[in-house]
Amino acid sequence: MSDLCSNSQAIYILYGSQTGQAQVIAEDIYQECLDHQIDSLLFCLDQHDQKFNISQVSKAIFIISTTGDGDPPDNAAKFVRKLKRKSLPRNYLSNLTYTLLGLGDSNYNNFCNGGKTLNGLLTTLGAKSFYPSGYADDAVGLEIVVEPWKDNLLAAIQKMHLQIHNMDNKLASVTDDVPTINTENQPTSSQALSKDNSVADSNLINFTADHDNVINEAVNQVSEIVKGMKVTSEKTLLPISEANSSALNEIAELESKLKNCDASFPNELTLPSLPIPYLDIDISDADQSSTDKLDAIANSDYTYKCIGARTDIVLADVRQAQYLTSEHAVKKVLELELYQSDASIDFAPGDSINVYCPNNEEEVNWVISRLDLGNIQNKRFSLQICSETKKRLPKIPKHIPEHCTVKEAIAFHCDIRSIPKKATLRMLAEYTDNLDQKKRLLQLSSREGGNDYTNLLCKFSISFLDILAAFPSCRPPFIRIIEQLPQLQPRPYSIANSPIEDKKIIKIALTIVQLPPSIAVKKPRKGLCSGWLQLITKHIHSPYLSPDDEIVPLKKIGISSRKIQNFNLPEDKGLPLIMIGAGTGISPYIGFLEHRWLKCKQSLHADSYGTSLLFYGCRHKDRDYLYKDFINVYLERKILTQHYVAFSREQNEDLENSIPRYVQDCLRQQSDIVMNLLFEKSAIIYVCGDAQGMAKDVMNTLIDLIERYKGISQGEANKTILAMMKEKRYRQDIWA
Repeated sequence: MSDLCSNSQAIYILYGSQTGQAQVIAEDIYQECLDHQIDSLLFCLDQHDQKFNISQVSKAIFIISTTGDGDPPDNAAKFVRKLKRKSLPRNYLSNLTYTLLGLGDSNYNNFCNGGKTLNGLLTTLGAKSFYPSGYADDAVGLEIVVEPWKDNLLAAIQKMHLQIHNMDNKLASVTDDVPTINTENQPTSSQALSKDNSVADSNLINFTADHDNVINEAVNQVSEIVKGMKVTSEKTLLPISEANSSALNEIAELESKLKNCDASFPNELTLPSLPIPYLDIDISDADQSSTDKLDAIANSDYTYKCIGARTDIVLADVRQAQYLTSEHAVKKVLELELYQSDASIDFAPGDSINVYCPNNEEEVNWVISRLDLGNIQNKRFSLQICSETKKRLPKIPKHIPEHCTVKEAIAFHCDIRSIPKKATLRMLAEYTDNLDQKKRLLQLSSREGGNDYTNLLCKFSISFLDILAAFPSCRPPFIRIIEQLPQLQPRPYSIANSPIEDKKIIKIALTIVQLPPSIAVKKPRKGLCSGWLQLITKHIHSPYLSPDDEIVPLKKIGISSRKIQNFNLPEDKGLPLIMIGAGTGISPYIGFLEHRWLKCKQSLHADSYGTSLLFYGCRHKDRDYLYKDFINVYLERKILTQHYVAFSREQNEDLENSIPRYVQDCLRQQSDIVMNLLFEKSAIIYVCGDAQGMAKDVMNTLIDLIERYKGISQGEANKTILAMMKEKRYRQDIWA
């Protein structure tokens, strides 16, 4: 307790972060506060009782993400549990004035629940808000809400300080107008266009009083953007040549909108703070040219290059690879059998694994060529904190291993397909020679460019690659890229088997994601991880290769455990199961069924399981009906009670008349059975698959069925679903 901070004048910036995004935002706000002489302290919420005590804090900014099924991040869970204690008095936080920014993903039903839960607890315990809470949506781009929320935050802090000062001195109440931050010594946007401008000191921050409207307007845009976003549009299902021609025309139009200056913009723009350089780099003279081929690495170097010093990640052999779909399937599904020699990943049916993959090699080589890094691409480098940096709390990025090469950093550690933040665009403008291109980048990074940022970059997933392609005179130094690009994240996949027979074997089924052309890559692309896994297992799943086919010998991949909270079989074997999934969302249920069958084989007597229903949806009965034979076997073995299937793309008239198109149609057809199991037998519902479409449609259907079955209002039916979630009777493993 000796280290406990107690500073009544400081504003505490407190964060809870699962993947690091909330922490980065909190650190940015902390830097902004210190730059404007606002006394501030920065802590993670798991430092409660060691570094701070919330009951002694008078002013706070909370930045918190959401993980799992609407849960707070791991490093905030203990703090949230503390505030939930029934023994706390209702005025426990009556001295606290706060604001909160929640991060979430609207693809999931409990959107921003971590932030909303914390906000509710703070209010219940007597805390007062000094600035509207914001809830940012990763489905359309966190920046849409984060940027306007941050833009007006410092002005709100100053207003709060002024009000407190006036109250303390018993002065007249302050005006409702938010005070303007003094920007006398800061360059304007026209100065930012000057080549003489100093990169380290270029900032223009203007604040308006109407921050509520700014945030509300940003939030209102989210639902419209979600409606317009698709990973693969139906147009990509045209014949290849026709689809390419149409897609390329759309890309050309998009590129024109992105890079051409908008004459309607004001001459003076409200720009974000320019990121302060904080790293120095030392590049060795030795050339490591033997590592030139990314995907040919099949030894221990792969661990170092792809996953750095992480100890929770293991290398697994790819033992088998086979397509589960026919040659004519719209989307191909590949099943991999992985072998972990030491069984270090302990898993249960319903769990997932993270798969670590590199960036696409063609895209990596393009970046290296585009930024003239060819002469140093195979040279190792080390990073140090710049001794003269003005950045507060500078840190060397943890995801960059010591002494990796330039190419390895771009290939394995930096997300070059990520959408650049506004601050990153601001930085890129500083290294853009062409004045028109520089001006456009400043427009896109500005507050006035919010609509363009939302409707172009976020809606169409404009990446760092695309920005480099659209603005050819932009040539940022390698070290600035390391500072700004986020870490390349692993991709999660559901486990499709039981550990009983062999706990060293893990099976996953993955869709080979198809992406349309982009500004940087003028041809159809594949999902980063699924395309890579398809490539490195080509010699296994497609053994009859032509002499022209490239053979990539890599057969090991980095994986780590990813527990899905509450998405496992119940301890009570008698509870009925209602399993709902589409596409590869069937994977965990195959693990469930196999596990129960193997349990039966282990027992001296047959286990008595409750009713189990499997609702499954796919496109065609003969093309992508995954695990059909397995399902029939488990039906025969009485492990599975009933199976209902929907085919969304069948053209046969007889089928259309007798077979539903979507899983929610199956639920409606079997509503009596489903409702009886739910309310008479306490069944558990599992939902696995696409969050944006299937999962939401399933929930809406169940709400409708509950409303009819119980004769209650839609609002009451909604509450029933929420109650089931709290009771862990409605479980989800869903993805965007």
